[in-house]
Amino acid sequence: MHDLLRDYAAELAREEEEEERREAAVGRVLDYYLHSAHGACRTLWAHRDRFPDLGPAPSGVTPEVFAEAGPAFAWFAAERRTLTDAVRLAARAGLDGHVVRLGRRLGTYLDRDGRWIEQGRLLRTVLATARRTGGDPAGDAELAAVLCDQARSAFRLGDLDQAREHLDSDAQADIGDIGAARASWTRALRIFEDLRHPAAAESRSRLQAA
Repeated sequence: MHDLLRDYAAELAREEEEEERREAAVGRVLDYYLHSAHGACRTLWAHRDRFPDLGPAPSGVTPEVFAEAGPAFAWFAAERRTLTDAVRLAARAGLDGHVVRLGRRLGTYLDRDGRWIEQGRLLRTVLATARRTGGDPAGDAELAAVLCDQARSAFRLGDLDQAREHLDSDAQADIGDIGAARASWTRALRIFEDLRHPAAAESRSRLQAA
């Protein structure tokens, strides 16, 4: 019996080590795609400071580096399906931070490439994760950003009611914090102006009155 227990314990230890190695490998793959997508976004849309800095990539991860917009956009085009699979993998692995951060960066590319239906599907997953993981300043900031991404996607698809609902949710979350409320209205104003929507005037008025 003693030998059986010893062998069983050794087998469990091996399985735990293998699971840890698998989890570490998944983390490295997701970090590669996240940091590569972040670099591509920064190269393509440097005028839009939409994403906070991620810091250096973890040890053992060497992301792509893009000096020009052409290769960055081509990388997104080539890796689009793989990036979508990576977001799903992160969701299955319970890596919520990767779901939100990678999903938002991929969503930005899909928006610019006119893949709005695909973007909407992706952002539903991202939004559900962001809602679940909010509650601290960083999480709440991510949630607010995802709500604005969803609003932009809904506008692109002509669902104005849904878009306004997302923007209202963003602003509602910031009631009592005038600085955050101003940030919400600024985000809404940018979306309306980008889409040349009449509601830009309303958002501008709110911002001026705050």
